[in-house]
Amino acid sequence: MRANTSRRSIQPVGTGRTACDDANPLHPESEVTMSASVQQGLVEHAGIDRAFREVLDAFKEGRTHDAPQLCVRLFERLRTHLMAEEAALDAYHAIDPAEADALRAEHCGFLATMDDLLNVMREGELVADDVLAFKARFSLHEAREETGLYRRVPTIAPPPPAE
Repeated sequence: MRANTSRRSIQPVGTGRTACDDANPLHPESEVTMSASVQQGLVEHAGIDRAFREVLDAFKEGRTHDAPQLCVRLFERLRTHLMAEEAALDAYHAIDPAEADALRAEHCGFLATMDDLLNVMREGELVADDVLAFKARFSLHEAREETGLYRRVPTIAPPPPAE
């Protein structure tokens, strides 16, 4: 049986924080647990990680003919995810402008990297190391979002449904 994770942590009097601080999910030190939309973002990160592994497994197992199609699916999923996070970054900018700008710049960098990798793939020169390097960058980005953006802006819009 899972514990109820929807409760907020209210600090005792004298800690320098008030119940109002804890009740405000946008307060920088709020201990509000993750909302369903934040959990959706984390689930989406896990799905993206699985998609990266599928591509890397294709290379590892010698299924290089499968890698391009798996990459296209990964990149489509990642683009959708990044676009969905943009609205949350607008809200996050009011809380932590420097971090929101840094995350947005990383998003732009990921979009450019995906375009570059698609071009390399079209030329038949995509290798596992290219995907692995991209995954490493994205994993660092995910960790930053999960400890900042996702914890402090609980209303991240889920990705739009697939068509």
